[in-house]
Amino acid sequence: MSDDGISIVRDYRKDGKGYYIEHGFSGFRWSYTEAGETDRGPWWQLESHALRDAADDWDDNGEGYRVSATLRAVATRLENQR
Repeated sequence: MSDDGISIVRDYRKDGKGYYIEHGFSGFRWSYTEAGETDRGPWWQLESHALRDAADDWDDNGEGYRVSATLRAVATRLENQR
């Protein structure tokens, strides 16, 4: 955990590019890193909501089906564990 209380709980980056899920005092959020820039989503109480929001962000940017499908599949598995 970093000094600001945020830790990475899931990491889907490859070669420094991609999504990762952070957990902090405010809950869970997605972050996306590419070419030294990082975009972040809002904080969510549940990790599955952060994953679904990341999938929606990927879709909104016109990217591929595979990444959003993977993020949604992990969200579904988490929801089924509750």
